[in-house]
Amino acid sequence: MSAQSSLDAMIVEQAAEAVIYSNAEGAIERWNAAAATMFGFSAQEALGQNLDLMIPERLRDAHWRGFNAAMKNGKTRLGGRPTLTRAMH
Repeated sequence: MSAQSSLDAMIVEQAAEAVIYSNAEGAIERWNAAAATMFGFSAQEALGQNLDLMIPERLRDAHWRGFNAAMKNGKTRLGGRPTLTRAMH
């Protein structure tokens, strides 16, 4: 790992905001300390799990429609603007 990637990883891990990302199939690949605090799952518990880990069952269909559209189009409907949503803890 290069010094830059190590620094990048440290910045993400120490960010005050929850940073979560998944691969194109929805498997969680990044889960920082703020995500652990917000959702109640450690990185060890979350990494490799499906995003359904934190999405309430009633919202999953809508989530996956949006997720699949973003994967297909290369951008989200909100274009990076913050939004309020529901999640599980």
